[in-house]
Amino acid sequence: MVPKRLILISLLLFILPLSLFPESKITIMSYNVHNLFDDVDDGSEYAEFKSDKSIWGAEQFEKKLKTIAQAIRKSCFKGADVIALQEVENLNALRLLRERYLKGMGYNYAVIAPQDGVAVRVALLSRIPIRQVRCHSMVEWRGRPLRNILEAELEYKGNTFFIFNNHWKSKSGGVRQTEEARLYAASVILRRIRSILEEKPDADIVILGDFNENVEEYLEVKDGANRGGYQTALIPISAPFKESYGASSIFLADRPEAAGLFNGKLLFYEPWYELDLQERGSYLFQGRWQTPDHILLSSGLFDGQGLTYQPGDFKVEKSDIMLKWVYSDHLPLIISLRIAGS
Repeated sequence: MVPKRLILISLLLFILPLSLFPESKITIMSYNVHNLFDDVDDGSEYAEFKSDKSIWGAEQFEKKLKTIAQAIRKSCFKGADVIALQEVENLNALRLLRERYLKGMGYNYAVIAPQDGVAVRVALLSRIPIRQVRCHSMVEWRGRPLRNILEAELEYKGNTFFIFNNHWKSKSGGVRQTEEARLYAASVILRRIRSILEEKPDADIVILGDFNENVEEYLEVKDGANRGGYQTALIPISAPFKESYGASSIFLADRPEAAGLFNGKLLFYEPWYELDLQERGSYLFQGRWQTPDHILLSSGLFDGQGLTYQPGDFKVEKSDIMLKWVYSDHLPLIISLRIAGS
């Protein structure tokens, strides 16, 4: 499917204080903010947010904006330079978050993936200049649209890099039954990234968002009650798999040097592997920490040119105050990227 080109939604032309510009590194946050609906009934909201069926309104919306902004400020000094958000209703909600509670923090660039018939979308706020934006349209799945994928090309001190912001199909309706939808999303990303790499093999690429799939998903379904398992959208490269999976699964590398193209498969470095098993988790489900949120890194971020990632520059914000906040059921993930040699 041919991706649609987006218009850059918001660019404020004013000079930022020097203290807000990143110097030797930039920070990127991925954060599912859990149904950031504004206080206007547009008809596309979930039933529990419609004005005649809930207490959701201006007061609750303002509280949510405030706590999300607090999470952004708490998770990273001066706020991350690029913030990838999932579950934002519309541009109005994104604009009010920026203008009311992140005012003066330099987020000149704001963009959201347009899509009719979807209650929540993915969005970006950025201090780093966004040069180009694309929206990868998704098909309907079982009569309902899958959420579009937002691609942004950014430039930092002469170095370009790509961010893909995702919110894949949830497991509502059955884990195995919904895997087809997540595989489709992964295949869309893989096709686009292959085309980028054809033009620029050393491209710096970050794939992030709420994938609704754990790091060990494939191993769990393979070793569980499924008797041999089935293909999942994310597969650890160390696991046994069928060669046919290479076209529609994203393969996870636990070492930076393993990222890249291998026997026709695209491998991306998974920073979750840097943490001990008991430390992994951005979402608590039935008393168990899970890893549906990801920040995956291409081999270009380890080639010693342009932007680079150093293992250890990844964290999940799991402070006590974050765990007590009730306005999101996910925790933010954050990475830092540096200019090679700095």
